[in-house]
Amino acid sequence: TTIISKLATKYEMALVYMKYTAYFRPHLKANACPHLNADRFALYMNIVHLEGRAQLNDLANKAAQNDQKFVCRLKVDAIERRINKLTSRMEPKGVLNSLVENSEI
Repeated sequence: TTIISKLATKYEMALVYMKYTAYFRPHLKANACPHLNADRFALYMNIVHLEGRAQLNDLANKAAQNDQKFVCRLKVDAIERRINKLTSRMEPKGVLNSLVENSEI
């Protein structure tokens, strides 16, 4: 197995844990960027960014020493709470629909 295929597999596995990013990605490819106003676009990007940060912190957690795992877990939990607040715990489809519907350009 090549390094690129290993990285691609890790990327696909990471998307499994990033449910909003995984949902938004094919919609972006198929339909381009949704027409959102500045506030809705910022919210959209915040969700994707926070999921990425959570994923990186989770990977750091797995690689960290035992005494640092607790700190990493606290960071991941804090990020997950922020994602839940931004998304109102809605599923990705509901979040995207809400963003588009509530966006006045």
